[in-house]
This record gives sequence, C-alpha cells and structure tokens, in this order.
Amino acid sequence: MGSEKVVINILSLGSGETMARIVAYLGTAYLTRELGPAGFGMIGFANTLYGYLSLPIHAGFQDIGSREVAHRPQEASDIALSVTLVRLVLAFVALAILSLIAWLLNKPILVKQVVVLTGLSFFSLALDTS
Repeated sequence: MGSEKVVINILSLGSGETMARIVAYLGTAYLTRELGPAGFGMIGFANTLYGYLSLPIHAGFQDIGSREVAHRPQEASDIALSVTLVRLVLAFVALAILSLIAWLLNKPILVKQVVVLTGLSFFSLALDTS
C-alpha cells in the first residue's frame, strides 16, 4: 500500500514537471513568433538584467531557512516571516537598482518600461516561502 502511494506521487510530480516544461516551450515559441526578433530580444534583455539582480534575493535563504526550521520547528512561522521580510527589502532594493539602470540605458522608452516591469517579478520571488 505504501509503495503504491510513492509510485503515484512520483508519477504525479513527473507528469506535472513534464506538463510545465511543455507549456513553457509552447509559450516561448508563441511569444517568439508573435513578438518577432526585436520584441523577443527586448524581453530577453530585461530577463537577463532581472536574473543578475535576483541573485541576492535567492542568496541561500531556502537552505538557511530549512536548517533553522529543522532546529526550531516551533518557531517556523516566525522564521518564515523574518526571511520573507528580508527578501522583500532586498526586492525593493533590486527594483530600485533595476529602475536606475533602466533610466541610464541609452535605449528607447519601451525597452526601459519592459525592464522596469520585469523587475516587478522580484516581489513574487521574495514572497515564495518554499
């Protein structure tokens, strides 16, 4: 009975991952076709800047948080709140830096807007409690 549940869980996770990758592939193919090279390049440029500035928001908080919760499980909600608040502060700082970079770019206003709007993803990353 227990091994059947493990197999079902593995199949569920595997199929979910497979579906997520298929949807991501189809979405990327659709965006590429609809936006054209210039539009897709704009998004790629914005995602690259976002990727570099998102590194401090990741910064090993999952590992440290997991370790602390394992040591003090009764304080799990306090630890999660503390980590989330630190990550939110880092997200605001990263968005400010990204906005400054966008303002200093010698690019059209549309590129600057796409870069700043991509930076709003910092907050979803900061609120991820995994």
